[in-house]
Amino acid sequence: MSKNFKGYLGDQIGKLGTAVGRKWKRKMVYSAYQGKVKNPNTEEQQLVRARFALLGSMAASFLDATEIGFAQRADSKAMTESDYFVKKNWRAVTATDPESIDVDYDAIVVSEGRTPWVAFGTPSFAEEAEVSVTFDTGNSQSNVSPDDKVYLFVYQPDTDMGVLSLPAARGTGSITVAVPSIWSGMKVHLYGFAVGAHGKTTGKASMSAYVGTGTIA
Repeated sequence: MSKNFKGYLGDQIGKLGTAVGRKWKRKMVYSAYQGKVKNPNTEEQQLVRARFALLGSMAASFLDATEIGFAQRADSKAMTESDYFVKKNWRAVTATDPESIDVDYDAIVVSEGRTPWVAFGTPSFAEEAEVSVTFDTGNSQSNVSPDDKVYLFVYQPDTDMGVLSLPAARGTGSITVAVPSIWSGMKVHLYGFAVGAHGKTTGKASMSAYVGTGTIA
């Protein structure tokens, strides 16, 4: 039985006849009610669940980046940014058994859109608890503005934690982000993307780029 809010024909949360109501991004959505739910436990299903579990955890760690990078695409698919992350990166995670899961980190995507992408250079880990990288300002490309916002996201897999930089203007050609000091000696993976500030690209993300990997000083 559903619970009614806001009076007759208001929000309906729960089972409503053959449908189930729920809130999604402050909107009411409805799906078909599944009366009999099967719960297979085959080896293949265990591998699928293991991949979902890892990607779900990563999605939470990447959320600061994907809330920006996937905002428009996820909304157009009526999905959350985390759900879109899982769908987009499904093939980047493989499993031979539930305890042995591999991630192709250079295949992970954190942003998607039509803003011209950013060509990043080789990252530097010379400074303690800090990562910096240069990038092409892209002035020769159409629909590029020196005011486009460039982001760098740093992911540490052992702690399953991520840090998103403050945006740097594309025209500056470089970006630096501070990371937790406890990451010293740990390996990280870097991802970069831009958000447009020029005409029809304003507020729209670029495709993300895998910037590289290295060890925090």
